[in-house]
Amino acid sequence: MIDPKSIDLEEFLTSWFGPEGDTVGTFETNLASLPDGLKEWFDLISRWKIPFNGVKTLLLPSEMTEEDGKYIFMGDHGGWAWAFDPNVPLAVYEAKDDEPWRPLRAEWAEVFFYHVFTEAIEVAPVVTWCSDISESDLRGVLNRFDAISFADSRWPGPGWRWYATDGLIADAGPKQAAHGRFAVTIGAKSKEFVERLDLPSSAEWRVREN
Repeated sequence: MIDPKSIDLEEFLTSWFGPEGDTVGTFETNLASLPDGLKEWFDLISRWKIPFNGVKTLLLPSEMTEEDGKYIFMGDHGGWAWAFDPNVPLAVYEAKDDEPWRPLRAEWAEVFFYHVFTEAIEVAPVVTWCSDISESDLRGVLNRFDAISFADSRWPGPGWRWYATDGLIADAGPKQAAHGRFAVTIGAKSKEFVERLDLPSSAEWRVREN
């Protein structure tokens, strides 16, 4: 099991999003009202040109909305949202649909890494995925990977896990309403890394190059 705190964040960003760049004029300047942890998010996103709209959508301060005293700064298309409370600036909150806001144990830096890890899978040079695979086949695919012990976010649903190995990152979790079946997505730095995997022919695999 990999502790996310053991991974050098800037090295990870350079590895999957490219070299650090110029930040001048990237964002609106009204970041003063944000928690320091979220300001750091914007700084890192601007330096590595991480997309705002991907698996999740990160909002600019002018786009953030208030709900029950929390300010939503990020969401996805599945009803999940993340927010902060100006009175509790060290906390990150998470909720799905009409559920009450739940504070995460993780600090801003770990939640950021959790966010960019999931985005990096989808923007990797080569993305391979299967939307219907058995548990035993999934174990075979991931046997070279180490799981990452991200903190207690429940996104995108129960049972989802994240994995990494040399040149590859992945996420996998159970399919809804399909007991014993799973979905997996693998981001690779090149086709050569994908070719090293034992992808079972009994599952349907798709590949996309970014």
